[in-house]
Amino acid sequence: MPPLQRAIRVILHCTTRTIDGIVVNSTRREHGGKGIPLRFVLGKSKMILGFAEGFPTMLKGEIAMFKMQPKIHYAEDDCPVATPDGFPKDDELQFEIEMLDFFKAKVVADDLGVVKKIVEEGKGWETPREPYEITARITARTADGKEIIPSKEEAYFFTIGKSEVPKGLEMGIGTMSHKEKAIIFVSSTYLTKSSLMPQLEGLEEVHFYIELVQFIQVRDMLGDGRLIKRRVFDGKGEFPMDCPLHDSLLRVHYKGMLLDEPKSVFYDTRADNDGEPLEFCSGEGLRSIL
Repeated sequence: MPPLQRAIRVILHCTTRTIDGIVVNSTRREHGGKGIPLRFVLGKSKMILGFAEGFPTMLKGEIAMFKMQPKIHYAEDDCPVATPDGFPKDDELQFEIEMLDFFKAKVVADDLGVVKKIVEEGKGWETPREPYEITARITARTADGKEIIPSKEEAYFFTIGKSEVPKGLEMGIGTMSHKEKAIIFVSSTYLTKSSLMPQLEGLEEVHFYIELVQFIQVRDMLGDGRLIKRRVFDGKGEFPMDCPLHDSLLRVHYKGMLLDEPKSVFYDTRADNDGEPLEFCSGEGLRSIL
């Protein structure tokens, strides 16, 4: 495993001691912590100078002791990290670091409240956005590993933009491609209430394990609700290179339906045009044909 590079996420346990060995604070339960590891994105997260210099030298699974002078930790000029009252920031301290994991990460939210780890690359270039319809397998755990959305074979279905899942999860899925598998780390700021997670009290961060099974393109073509496109079946080629240009010859089947409960069909080329598609040149429009 090569050493760390910048702009990736690190997950670690940290115990801070005085030179005499007295524990000042720790992420570990045996030293009075919550048992939840610290998480940083190198080059983006606020951290003390000693961490910024030390973390990139560590390997996964390594445990190291960093002895720091005050100006290298919290007594640094313009230190970006605040300390609680009574913290011995003017003393020389020892930081025991266990590097649990690190990985390339996509920063979804600028404040690092939503970060994504790709587990398996997806297919194609397209990513979903509002109001796309999503089919995804979802499980979720708290930062300390407690399962809050259990794994199941049946996938979830929801529409982006309708608050059916937490905001941070929507944002993360909005960066995923078809069939991609990823872990999306969402902080409490982006854990909005939804039908997927109605109870959020006490959650500081949730890890969503996502498999994006399918998404259906839904587009407001004019931006004002007058023309909505919902893709029913994927075509061949790439957008926009393989879409019809002006003066292209098009052959299309189409079905016109009313928006009533039975969705009454008033025209269907397969039934009303001897089963033949319509032919016309782009730029003419169907209006001139009908």
